[in-house]
Amino acid sequence: MVEAKILIAGDSKMNQQILSEILGGRYEYLYADDGLQALELLHSEFDIDLLLLDINMPRLDGFGVLERMNQFRWIEDLPVIMISATE
Repeated sequence: MVEAKILIAGDSKMNQQILSEILGGRYEYLYADDGLQALELLHSEFDIDLLLLDINMPRLDGFGVLERMNQFRWIEDLPVIMISATE
């Protein structure tokens, strides 16, 4: 049974995979490779429960995503955890 839908936004496929493996199979995962794709998913998927948001991404970084989320007031209803990693 799926407990929640999690959007993992980050430009590293390896980090996306590691995060979803750590969190386990109880969740449904969506993936975005950059900030603009994350915003597109946030706009089209209304049942996302958590956003794991990379700080450094192409096209639009994590801080830019937060700014847009604030403009649309999505930030009030969706928990965001900022992540960052170096390979």
